[in-house]
Amino acid sequence: MQSLILFVKDKRIDLASKGFCIKERPHIPTTKARVESIDVQGRDGSLHIDNGYEDIDISVELNILDDKMQSRIREVKGLIFDCDKILFSDDEHFCHIVNSVTIGDIENEVNYYGSFEVTFNCRPFAYKVSTFEYKTISNSLFVEGYKAAPLFKITKTGEYFKFAIDDNIISVNTSARVVYIDFDNLTCYSEGINLLDKMTGEFTELFNGNHTISNKSNVEKIEVMTREGWR
Repeated sequence: MQSLILFVKDKRIDLASKGFCIKERPHIPTTKARVESIDVQGRDGSLHIDNGYEDIDISVELNILDDKMQSRIREVKGLIFDCDKILFSDDEHFCHIVNSVTIGDIENEVNYYGSFEVTFNCRPFAYKVSTFEYKTISNSLFVEGYKAAPLFKITKTGEYFKFAIDDNIISVNTSARVVYIDFDNLTCYSEGINLLDKMTGEFTELFNGNHTISNKSNVEKIEVMTREGWR
C-alpha cells in the first residue's frame, strides 16, 4: 500500500507508521512554464520570454482508523505543517519541496475513523533525494537533472579562499575554517555567522551537464549538495 512520507528537519517520517493511509495515489501536476508573449511589429510570430515555472499543488486525502484518533490527528497535523519535503512510497527516489500546507476539515462520523485532505504547495520540480546529501568534488560537477541550486561546504586554509565554477569566480575573506555558500537561498555563512559581505561572485543556477571547478586557492575540500530538480 502506498504511503506519504514527510521530511521534518531532515527526519524521515512515514505516515503509515502513524496509522495514516492514502485514499488513492494523488495526481501530480505537470510542471507548467511561465511564458510571456509580446507582439513585435514587423516580426513573424510573437516574441516569447521564458519567466520560469509555476509552483504546483499536490492534494492528498489521508484516512485513519484508530481508537485514539483525535490525539493521532493532532500529532500528525503538527508534522505536516512543519514538513519541508514530501515523497510517496512508490517513488522513493524523488521528493517535492514544500512551500506551504493547507489542511481541510476533518471528517469523522464515528469516533474511531477520520479523514481529511492536505494540499501541499510545492516548487515546480521533482528533486532527487540523494542530491540532498553532501558529496566531495574536485575538478568538476555534473548536474544530471534539469538544473541545480547547490549548497557548497568549503573547508579552507588561510585568511581567504577562492574557486571558480565555469567562469564564475567566488571568493570569501574570512578566518572561519568551514564556509557554506547556498545558491538557492543566496546566503554565505559559517556556523550562524553571516559572511555575505565577505563574498564576491555570483549565485547562479547550474543547468544539466558538466561544470568545471578550477582556479582554487586555499581550498582544502569542496563538498556539495547539488539539490537537482527534474521537470
